[in-house]
Amino acid sequence: MYVKDLPKGMCNLISLRHLYFYTFDEKFQMPLEMGRLSCLQTLEFFNVGREKGRQIEELGCLKNLKGSLSVRNLQLVKDRKAAKEANLFEKPNLSRLILAWALAWDREGDNYNYDKDVLDGLRPHPNLEELAIQCFMGDQFPRWLMDLPTTLPKLARLDFYYCHRCRELLPLQNFTSLKELVIWFCRGLTNLPSDMLQSCLSLQKLQVAYCDSLISFLLDLQQTPSLLELELYACPKLKTSMTPKGFGFLTSLNRLEIGPFSDDDDHENSSIYNEFDWSGLISFSSLSSILCDLELFGLPHMESLPHQIQYLTTLMSLRLHDFGGIKALPDWFGNFAALEYLCLFGFKELRHLPSEDAMRSLTKLKVLLAYGSPLLKERCTPESSGLDSQWSKVSHIQLLLISD
Repeated sequence: MYVKDLPKGMCNLISLRHLYFYTFDEKFQMPLEMGRLSCLQTLEFFNVGREKGRQIEELGCLKNLKGSLSVRNLQLVKDRKAAKEANLFEKPNLSRLILAWALAWDREGDNYNYDKDVLDGLRPHPNLEELAIQCFMGDQFPRWLMDLPTTLPKLARLDFYYCHRCRELLPLQNFTSLKELVIWFCRGLTNLPSDMLQSCLSLQKLQVAYCDSLISFLLDLQQTPSLLELELYACPKLKTSMTPKGFGFLTSLNRLEIGPFSDDDDHENSSIYNEFDWSGLISFSSLSSILCDLELFGLPHMESLPHQIQYLTTLMSLRLHDFGGIKALPDWFGNFAALEYLCLFGFKELRHLPSEDAMRSLTKLKVLLAYGSPLLKERCTPESSGLDSQWSKVSHIQLLLISD
């Protein structure tokens, strides 16, 4: 059931301890004078409003809040002083905090001068374990965010979304509690220095995506030996030679999502993946037998896959995007003896699967999905016949879906 408004007299429920209600509607108005609910422990979100009684200082008296809290519409907070009245620093039982401004095109004018000051006033208690910052439009972060190992020593997850004007981050050296770092849609970000995650020995998940200006991320993976998942994609200016190195040190990595990368070499036979650290990845995979999930992004004109992936024989799931010039999958697909799931996106020229011998080697393959492959679709039906028919190669697969 959709709830349009909460009761107007809710502020009179002064003994209320838990309010279990959440909406994604940023225009939803909070009941007036929520600050009177001084016993409140659970409040999943607070939408800052313009009028008195709905402004951010209403959070100031809610010292017993615990668990997760999302504070939205921070563009309506006037300055650091007003932000500080939320008293987030005095809420030791909050474990997860989301601080969100409106998207840039939903904000009035283009004056973002106050964002840094507002964020400065929203410094959380040192007990915080998860922090997400969304649509922050300052060009720099406040001081407490530049020294997180000291200010938030228990922080295990850190997310940045749509922070378009920030050109550099959050040094995180010796941040031993950090387990997850997510950087999405930070379009002003140009460089992630090699020592940014130095000695982050507990980091298990790293996502960097949709950073349109990112050119360099020379991460030394020797500094993040506990990494389980690495996602680095949709960064169109990132050069292959400027991507992370040292995959041989990631003895626990089980998921990798990468590409496409920029490349200055326009020769027909060049591959934008040539300078990627395949040797470290292959060496690690053969020794540890851990890597099981690979997602690889190409470019629509690419006519071949990186041949090095044939040595990643422990893969159980393989997803490939936008290798639009490929007409036939190579026979070395037969090396993927552990493969259970194969998904192809945007292989518009694909006509042929690997040879029947290679396909018979994929004894564990249960799912084959191909989206945007019209030429393959017409060859993979029981009615297809002749030399071009691929039906005999796929008829045994439990879940087969090929679409145009």
